[in-house]
Amino acid sequence: MLPGVSHAVVVKTDRIEKIEAQWPVDSKAITPAMLSAIKLYQQQAGSLTSIDNQAEQLLLVRPIKIDEQDSSILCLQIHANPQQQPVIEQLLAWSEQWVELLVARHNEAETSPASVGLPQESTKALSLASLLSCMTSSLNLAESCHRLARLLTVSLKAERISIGLIRRPAGTGEAPITLVATSDNKTLDTKQPAVKAIEDVFRCLQTSKDNEDQNLQQCEQAYASARNIGSVFTTPLLQSNKQLIGAILVESKFEDSHRQQLVIEKTARLIGPLLDIKRLLPDKKSSVLPDIRHKSKIVAGVCALALGSLFMETGYRVTSKATVEGEIQRAVVAPYDGYLQKAHYRAGESVFADSIIAELDPNQLLLEKQKLQSQIDQHNKDYRQALSNMEYANSQIVRAQIAQLDAQLNLVHNQLQQGTLTAPISGIIITGDLSQSLGAPISKGEVLFEIAPAEAYRVSLFIPEENVADIQIGTQGTLALTALPNHRIPFKIDNISIAMKESEQRTYFRAEASLTAASATYQKKLRPGMEGVGKIELGNRRLGWILFHDLIDWLHLRLWTWIP
Repeated sequence: MLPGVSHAVVVKTDRIEKIEAQWPVDSKAITPAMLSAIKLYQQQAGSLTSIDNQAEQLLLVRPIKIDEQDSSILCLQIHANPQQQPVIEQLLAWSEQWVELLVARHNEAETSPASVGLPQESTKALSLASLLSCMTSSLNLAESCHRLARLLTVSLKAERISIGLIRRPAGTGEAPITLVATSDNKTLDTKQPAVKAIEDVFRCLQTSKDNEDQNLQQCEQAYASARNIGSVFTTPLLQSNKQLIGAILVESKFEDSHRQQLVIEKTARLIGPLLDIKRLLPDKKSSVLPDIRHKSKIVAGVCALALGSLFMETGYRVTSKATVEGEIQRAVVAPYDGYLQKAHYRAGESVFADSIIAELDPNQLLLEKQKLQSQIDQHNKDYRQALSNMEYANSQIVRAQIAQLDAQLNLVHNQLQQGTLTAPISGIIITGDLSQSLGAPISKGEVLFEIAPAEAYRVSLFIPEENVADIQIGTQGTLALTALPNHRIPFKIDNISIAMKESEQRTYFRAEASLTAASATYQKKLRPGMEGVGKIELGNRRLGWILFHDLIDWLHLRLWTWIP
């Protein structure tokens, strides 16, 4: 049933060196890992599980119980992950029940009349005595019914036997028969359709007058057809006063099950009064619960442990919002009013110093330059004319106008040179995407791009007002970013700003932190603008102080406000 088994052995509990069974059959001996696991199991109490995550292997060691005794040890090496362990253990538990059933059938065959020479009636009496002894060996009703159903299945060579009881005591009103145990499973899942089908047959028995009732026979035939088995018959369980307390449902592979019905009817008459007594007794599970005195001791112990833990010291950390920023940021602004002609880069791309990142439209400046040049030429002509006419005062005026136009022309020349926008430093463009704004007007002084140097970052922390007094320059901390949630990046506080920021009805103070040398491995993964959560280490504090200091501080402030 278990795929992926590489090795499996069964050894005696007292002689682990002797192999009783093995898989594969042609394997020579136990592997060293399995032998070590078996020896370790003998030193411990309970099953043992070893997990090799790299090879995805499970090594399970568990006892094989036959007749409630740990007679052998199973060691299983299987290719599986730890999440599959509960399913594997459940399959092994079911297999163990089948082993017990096979052993019981084997013992029944050895004690049959043909093998031991006993009369048929003596063998029946011995078998019934064994069933009664098995049923009374446990105080738990469900466990007793399971053992009874299992041994009846072996004795009658049936497919499955189910036992149902009326849980409500006699005389308290009509109640349905509910399934208590089956021969093939110790635990019942009441949500399974098979359980409902069996209880429907029990309900037909309750409403029928006798075992020959036509409605009951139709229910049994319908159940047999659904299960695809030979025959199904139901026998009532009665009290000593002949009042119904339950029923036994037998599923047989033989179409003629008359002999099996006779044996079940005799068995039901014997065990009915005993099951009536057991169903009225308190279940074994309830006796396991501690009494009131033990409960009070447990509660007192838990309270003492909780109070003691409040005085234990543990690490105290302040949580704050964090944002990754460039260590320095340079802006590229528009040098004059104009229009955008080309954009070679956009936000998120890397640039080198003096790289051309955008160009402004120079046509307007070229027209202005041509206009100024023509005015200068006209004034030069007027200046020469004034000199030739010996008009000294007029020549000085024209000369001043020429100087003014020269200054304006030089300004236009400078603006033309500034129309090609270059990167001031090498780094990453963190803001500015003008690829969709070509031809759009821009204003003088407008920030077009912001550039931050690559692999040179700082962290901005927004510390709540109530915690800022505990933080000093040089305090260490760790950072977890939304983009890198599984990484812890160390930092150190460099500056605490006096400026505050109000958000969500709370006040925050901004602190700047630098990444330490241990953060060098994360430099290439960081990007400006990443956000996350920073934890600032503030040493050890008592657990009680960590849990309740916010409440105590709030009470102190409220009392100071209220006291006159």
